[in-house]
Amino acid sequence: MYLFVRGVLISRFDDGLLERAKALAAMAKIEDGKLEFDFSAEVMPEYGRAGSGDAFELWIVDKGSPAAVVERSGSLNGADLEAPVPQDEPVMWDAPLPDQSAARFVAVSFRPQADREAGSDPDPRLMRPLMLVAARRRTELDRTLGLLAGAIAGAGAVMVGGSLIAVRGALSRGLRPVSELAGAVASLGPSDLSRRLAVTQSPPELRPIVDGTNELLGRLAAAFEREKR
Repeated sequence: MYLFVRGVLISRFDDGLLERAKALAAMAKIEDGKLEFDFSAEVMPEYGRAGSGDAFELWIVDKGSPAAVVERSGSLNGADLEAPVPQDEPVMWDAPLPDQSAARFVAVSFRPQADREAGSDPDPRLMRPLMLVAARRRTELDRTLGLLAGAIAGAGAVMVGGSLIAVRGALSRGLRPVSELAGAVASLGPSDLSRRLAVTQSPPELRPIVDGTNELLGRLAAAFEREKR
């Protein structure tokens, strides 16, 4: 259960992070013959506050590796994020932020959109591939996973304890007829050979034993009578 819920929470966390990365990547455009990144800290203030736990960095990719920084969020205070080798598909991984706090990263490789309103094709040299890396601190996610693990562990302990109590009670109830039968047999003596064990009060599993014991008592009584005669 823990692994299933953990997978769901991380998947939703990754989906939200990926959507943010794609929204940031859509802000990179070719306008008036140059690369523009139309980012506004007012629209996404979490990227402008230092220590907010959200950060991004945009690179120009050259020869299959990040070559030059185009833009970085103000929350980084001039530091750089970890940059992987660019891939065609989005890449997710865990790594520390520059402040060493645990975070979840995503890298998206793309080419900037060109402004077609000018009526001419953009310079191919400006259409170089880009890579955007977005990161989000996973403190809240880890805290939620810790609470979930503790709750499931506590519930498991309660279930184990309850199961032990229930099994003990069930065994006690189930073995009570055996104890009663053993006590009834132990109370028999030479002067009680005429007594018989109650068949109707015995569970079906013990009736063959009760019947056999009653037959044995009958044979013993008959033998004692012969000895007396």
